[in-house]
Amino acid sequence: MENHGARYETRFKLLRERVLAMKELWTQEEAEFHGEFVNFDPVWMYPKPKQRPHPPILIGGETDHTIKRVVEFADGWFPRGRNNFDPKNAVTRLHDAAKAAGRDPATLPITVFAAPPDSEKLVPYREAGIHRVLFEVPDASRDEILRVLDKNAPLVAELATD
Repeated sequence: MENHGARYETRFKLLRERVLAMKELWTQEEAEFHGEFVNFDPVWMYPKPKQRPHPPILIGGETDHTIKRVVEFADGWFPRGRNNFDPKNAVTRLHDAAKAAGRDPATLPITVFAAPPDSEKLVPYREAGIHRVLFEVPDASRDEILRVLDKNAPLVAELATD
């Protein structure tokens, strides 16, 4: 981690400042940022992102600390669909945190990583208001990856038409 300019103890403070600084660079003609870890005087950055106001910042993780970060400075949540993930509870946790912080929950879409590639198991995700799911692709041989993609293709097509 230190090899990439981050210390374990302050990694989340650094994350926050880097995200906020990027948003300044992306949205302001003349941006400046003065934090503990990121500090620059007025600068210009071009080209600006095509997406407006900027590409969405999604933060992954499942802890309450993660949800607080999502609500404070992100544009969406990216939890994993493993370890007894409960879609309804996840949505409730995020929405409650957003409301407590004075943020509209509708501005925070949820994309679940490693969702179960099973139509029936995804019903609770849809009912809870999960916006997107991603299916895991294994770190495997080319042939095994192609088998997984071929197996999931009908489900992806089904979900895309809903």
